[in-house]
Amino acid sequence: MMGGTGPRIAALALLAAAMAVSPGSARIADPPAREQQVVGRAGLLCVWAVNASLVEVGRRCAGARNAPFQAELERSVSRLEDYTRRHSTEGAALMAEYRARQIVGDAQLCHPDTLELYQQASEGAAGALGALLGETDRLLASSPPVEWGTCL
Repeated sequence: MMGGTGPRIAALALLAAAMAVSPGSARIADPPAREQQVVGRAGLLCVWAVNASLVEVGRRCAGARNAPFQAELERSVSRLEDYTRRHSTEGAALMAEYRARQIVGDAQLCHPDTLELYQQASEGAAGALGALLGETDRLLASSPPVEWGTCL
């Protein structure tokens, strides 16, 4: 995740922190307890969780929508979910459970700090869209295992 994605990674790290502002909020940086982290490798599930969280912010939160950014996020999430369904029924089940519990069920998703970070990620740089596409392409081209890994 090197090469021009530094500002995006920083924004996503801040997004993860903002989503942990209050009890019960999603913590996209934390894998489910039963998952093992593989340090140093971008994990498909972690990248998916970040992107799926951002998609939900764009869908649910007033003033957060940026159509081109949102469309690319949704495309990235769909590609990661398709890959997971083909390679791991357990991973697909984990995604569904995580989405319901930590993303859709997150009452703090539209916290002002999270909205500001979505805006920064979507408007921050013309290259953000290309970086997002490139990140998903690189990850899927490596035929990754469906694991949490690291991404923030």
